[in-house]
Amino acid sequence: MSCDLRLASVSPQIRYVDSDRAIVDVHFSVSPIDLTDPKYNSSTRVEVLLDIDGADGFHDEGRAHVTLNNSLGCVRFEIVHPQRWWPANMGEQPLYELTIGILVDQVITDSTGILFGLSSVRQDPFTEMSLDPTLLVNGEVCDIESVVIVDEYEDQSLLPQNGGSVLVVRDHYGPEVLYEAADRAGILMIQCVPDLDKNITDDQVAAAIHRITPHPSLAGWYVGNHGKNSQDIADKIKKIDPSHTIFHEFPLEYAA
Repeated sequence: MSCDLRLASVSPQIRYVDSDRAIVDVHFSVSPIDLTDPKYNSSTRVEVLLDIDGADGFHDEGRAHVTLNNSLGCVRFEIVHPQRWWPANMGEQPLYELTIGILVDQVITDSTGILFGLSSVRQDPFTEMSLDPTLLVNGEVCDIESVVIVDEYEDQSLLPQNGGSVLVVRDHYGPEVLYEAADRAGILMIQCVPDLDKNITDDQVAAAIHRITPHPSLAGWYVGNHGKNSQDIADKIKKIDPSHTIFHEFPLEYAA
């Protein structure tokens, strides 16, 4: 008899997107519904169901068998002619809904849904630091008109109405309500990586990163506040989130 499983976490990561196709990796972790169940094997093979729905009526579904690695798994899927997310001053902000289910003996023992968006944000390699900063959003230039620093006590503040603004979340990981609002308002966010407390484990850092990466408003991670350790921090982030840009100096040094 198999062990009933539940989904402990789900995080879609956008590996590639252009006007023709998008490639998405869905990272997930599972745990036994009964934590004392002796039948649980963290390297077992599981069956996963995926349903993807878009705002334009797009629908796709599929299933895959995945061998877990220490209770972690990943499924890749492709969206043809995707609807891409844009800052408010460049276009619309469509979101997709992903529903993922775990099957045990052909019975769905758990399922969950998560929203995500399709965007690609890069630092413009042709911009000198002495000029006004720009980003490349989905390959097109996005001029940055203002940079707004968001400290923890300001999380509930109103978002700027200008799509040319970038919010820099400083000294803490921004809450879901902040990123969800930015997704729908078309505001780009740069997340500073907070100073790492000795009591915070690598798994807790990875969980925070996986929580934020599905948001299309996330432009990237800022590590300039870590000084000589910034490259080590950047390397750790890249292992968890290989898709988003790591900023060492951009957009502004005072963001640290």
